[in-house]
Amino acid sequence: GSSAQGDDLVVQAGKVGIGTTGPTAHLEISAGAPTLTLNASGQATNKKKVRLAASQHTAGDFHIQQMNDNGTTVALNAFAVRSGGNVGIGATTPGDKLTIEGAGAQVLSIYSTDTGSQSSPKTFINLYGENTAAEKKLQAQIASAPGHNASSAGELHFSTNNSSSAITRRMTIREDGNVGIGDSTPTFKLDVVGTGRYTADLYAENDVYIGGKLRHNGDVDNYLGFGTDIQSFVTGNSTRAQFSN
Repeated sequence: GSSAQGDDLVVQAGKVGIGTTGPTAHLEISAGAPTLTLNASGQATNKKKVRLAASQHTAGDFHIQQMNDNGTTVALNAFAVRSGGNVGIGATTPGDKLTIEGAGAQVLSIYSTDTGSQSSPKTFINLYGENTAAEKKLQAQIASAPGHNASSAGELHFSTNNSSSAITRRMTIREDGNVGIGDSTPTFKLDVVGTGRYTADLYAENDVYIGGKLRHNGDVDNYLGFGTDIQSFVTGNSTRAQFSN
C-alpha cells in the first residue's frame, strides 16, 4: 500500500521517500543536492555530526563531511567520490584514482598485525597492468619486512614479474642501508650479482679490489690479470710481463 505523511514524506510498499512520491529504494532522499546527517548526540561539542552529501560540488559526486553542531562544516571533504570514480581524502575534486590532500605532513600507512619474521615481508604494494593479450597481470611489487639483523628494524624488497609470470625480487635495501641488486643479503653499500655498465667515467676515491681481470671494453685478449701476490700484463692472450711478491 501507500501512505503519505505531510508533503515531503512518503511510505510506499515498504519504501520511504523524502522529497519524492515514488521511492525506488528502502530510503530515498530527493533534492537538488541532498544530504543525510548522522548525529551522535552524546559526543563532545562539534564532534557529534557526520553528513553524507550528494552533488555538493559537481553532479554525481558523493561526500562524507564532518560537521559542527550548528551545521557548518569542519572538514568539507573528509572523503569524496567523484562521479567518474576518483576518490579524495581531504580533496574536493580528486584528479586521480586516489588523492590525499591536507595541511602539514600527509601519511599513508599500511600495517600488518601478524607477528613478523626477519626478512619475510608482510606488507605489499602490488602494481598491475594488462599484457599484450589484454590480460590483467601482476607486473611489479614493493614490500617491507623486519630487518635481517634487527627485528625491530626494516628492509625493502623490490620485485618484478619475470617471463614465467613469477614475481622475483630484484633489489633489496637492508636496515643498515646496504643495497643488493640480484643479492638479497648485501654486505656492502652496493652488492651486485651479475654484470654492470657505466656509460660515463667511474671515480673511486679509495682502493679498488679486483678478483679477476681488468680489460678494455670489447677486447678479450688484452688485460691486466690479478692473483694472490701476482700481477700479469697480457696482450694477444700471451703474458708479456708478470710481477710477484
